[in-house]
Amino acid sequence: MFQEKRVFVDTNYFESYDKAYVLGTVRDLLSQHGALLATNASNAEIIIEPRSGALSTDSSSSLVGMPSVPIPIPYAGTLSSPEMYLWKTEKLFSTAKIALFAYDQKSRKHVYSSGPLAGKASHRYYKFLGYFSVTKTDLPEKK
Repeated sequence: MFQEKRVFVDTNYFESYDKAYVLGTVRDLLSQHGALLATNASNAEIIIEPRSGALSTDSSSSLVGMPSVPIPIPYAGTLSSPEMYLWKTEKLFSTAKIALFAYDQKSRKHVYSSGPLAGKASHRYYKFLGYFSVTKTDLPEKK
């Protein structure tokens, strides 16, 4: 659809915590599919407006045992005691939802709408008796 077309990604309607990364990923994806990235709207055949529905990470943790406790030491600062636990969990859940809208730069006619593009990931970390650990994740390994 965008093969050999000059495409400009208009960022005016996109707000997000990690804006630079998301927009860079959109530009990368367009380039991988043959789009020729334009530096401004007047040089483009197609203008794409990305929008963000969600970019979030939720986390939770629990501990059965004694957490780390700060111990004040006069004239020296604060020292923290080590955690002593039978069971500890840390859970992270992340969600991303964006959509793309494309239109012809000259005629302003609709060219493409992606609809919502959603992604989710989770990472769970469990520790037992302060020694054994188990990790469950759907994140790809870092290369």
